[in-house]
Amino acid sequence: MSQLTAYIDKTVTVITSDGRTLIGTLLGHDQTTNLILQNTRERIFQTLDTDVESTPSEIVEHGLYLIRGDNVLVCGLVDEKMDAEINWTKSIKRDRLEVNAIERLSTNKLQGSHGKWREEDRTASWISYDEEIF
Repeated sequence: MSQLTAYIDKTVTVITSDGRTLIGTLLGHDQTTNLILQNTRERIFQTLDTDVESTPSEIVEHGLYLIRGDNVLVCGLVDEKMDAEINWTKSIKRDRLEVNAIERLSTNKLQGSHGKWREEDRTASWISYDEEIF
């Protein structure tokens, strides 16, 4: 039995091999990690080198969403209380090093090898917060 079975009917975050961040309620999955999400939203983060005023981060509603298993990089549970406290459109920026790490990891996955994070990738923050939310 898959470990994802415990996540059914719970809110999950999925990061895809092309770097997209999707949040939704997991309705089902299969042995190849194909995922069915309900009430799905995609968080599109600005990068640190992007002007905050001209291109804010955004949330795009997708509704019912199917993700192919070979496109799933990470699937994890969401702490809904903590998630609700964050202003996702204003406070978050994606670090360029983190974007490059996702690209390298997804390239290794597509080639069928198990990529290893380099030391500098392990120290990169997954999400960088602006000081004003603390």
